[in-house]
Amino acid sequence: MKPKILFLITELRPAGAEKIVFSLATRLKETFEVHVACISHRRGAVGDWLKAAGIPVLYLDMAKKYELWKLLKLYHYLRKNQIQILHTHLFHANILGRVTGFFAGVRQILSSVHIVERRFRPWHFWLESLTHPLIRYEVGVSPAVTSFMKEKTWIPERKFRTILNGIDLKPFQEASKQKYSKKEILGVSEEQAWILGSVGRLTLQKGYLFLIEVYEQFRKQCPEPNYLVIIGEGEERHTLEEKIRELHLEPYVFLLGYRQDIPACLRCFDLFVMPSLYEGFGLVAVEAMASGVPVLANAVDSLKDLIEEGKTGFLVTPQDSQKWTDKLMTLFVRRDHLTQIIETAKTGAQQFREDRMVEEYKLLYSDMLASKI
Repeated sequence: MKPKILFLITELRPAGAEKIVFSLATRLKETFEVHVACISHRRGAVGDWLKAAGIPVLYLDMAKKYELWKLLKLYHYLRKNQIQILHTHLFHANILGRVTGFFAGVRQILSSVHIVERRFRPWHFWLESLTHPLIRYEVGVSPAVTSFMKEKTWIPERKFRTILNGIDLKPFQEASKQKYSKKEILGVSEEQAWILGSVGRLTLQKGYLFLIEVYEQFRKQCPEPNYLVIIGEGEERHTLEEKIRELHLEPYVFLLGYRQDIPACLRCFDLFVMPSLYEGFGLVAVEAMASGVPVLANAVDSLKDLIEEGKTGFLVTPQDSQKWTDKLMTLFVRRDHLTQIIETAKTGAQQFREDRMVEEYKLLYSDMLASKI
């Protein structure tokens, strides 16, 4: 009989942590009986992907934080299905899952932390610390995350593990060999224009308001046609649209919303830009590297682990508009001389393979199942 594992996550929209849950769930179903549960009442595309893959998804449908009685649905599900390992992802799922799992009799619980939380959220660290006796392991998805959580919590050192996120590189590697039309894929008017591109949720964390302001300065200096393309959705869309209108950049800045053809979109970028204020990992940076697109990012948190300045990409001082503008101009001038950077980055992306991540988690799960604790 296969051991039973349930992944609990806050939402199932297409984002970094959710994609990791999808990868683990679909890749482990040959050796585990896999279940997934989602706290939020909001449905997301990842939930549809999971169901299409034959993996049961439980929605707790919590619309408000105080609707804690809805955790009874998770409690009964854990007991009915005799779940042996509960693997939680993201803050709310981590805390609620630990407590519910404990009372449901699940003795092997681990949590993955996917972000370096730079917002003022001290209660996050208090609750992580207070509930740590209920978990076996606290997994950081990058060295930056693990180091940050060690600093901010009083979770014992012995409970920490670091398992780098991994992705299926094949679609991006295959796209890197293709030639796509910028007009057809991105909707820009000039096929030969230089494209600055980014992919991510439209939130304050991703730094897109700053990026648009930097792009305005870059356009004043750049002598050739160029565009800024941002792919993703989020609560900052209206603010970004207002800034684009304010700076009269409507013909040059495109907010394309959610797209499913990310490998093709990335391949149409000439430079991938990532002005995040903080990051737990940065999967899309690896996707760009695997696609053969040079990456320029803020020198923050895990991005400093992913990118080696001048070898696999480029790093800039966070929120320094002049340095960002100068670096963009430098890379524009050098755009025909980045071949070595691109090839080194494609090779470097190999360390973030999905199969490596899955095997590391399988070893951790096997250790937990063999434990007498």
